[in-house]
Amino acid sequence: MENTNITNKKNQFINHFKKVDDKLKKQIHYNSVLNITDGLLRIKNKRDSRDYLELVSEYFEVIENIELPINKLASLKLFNKYLYEPSKYLMFKGNFISNTDFQRVTFFGFVLDLILFFLGYLESIFFVPIFTMIFFIIGFLKKRKAIKEGRFFNNRW
Repeated sequence: MENTNITNKKNQFINHFKKVDDKLKKQIHYNSVLNITDGLLRIKNKRDSRDYLELVSEYFEVIENIELPINKLASLKLFNKYLYEPSKYLMFKGNFISNTDFQRVTFFGFVLDLILFFLGYLESIFFVPIFTMIFFIIGFLKKRKAIKEGRFFNNRW
């Protein structure tokens, strides 16, 4: 698939959905689709990203022809069928992150706090989960930076 073809479909998608409300944009994964498309177009190895660009192109066609609004289950099915594989590819090749990365980092800090608490290193009357807070802040800053750079995706974003 040529880059101009996918770029034209992306521009049609933007023009078609730029005036709709945020609830509908979340149902069709508006921001995630734009970030995934841009990420795939930036990949240096075009041979690897060609199949994923085909999936995104099919997604653009399906969304243009589907009756909106759609329910949450249909939205997740569309995400899993057309956008999950490209997003997984971009996580490994394009340094993309999702909301689960933020949750995983925070959970790791919580587990570390619990381990240190039960081993007796954090004996205090006023237990403060310091590592949970540190990892939460780190995860939040990484997520915010990725959103600004267009490297963030989520199934409801």
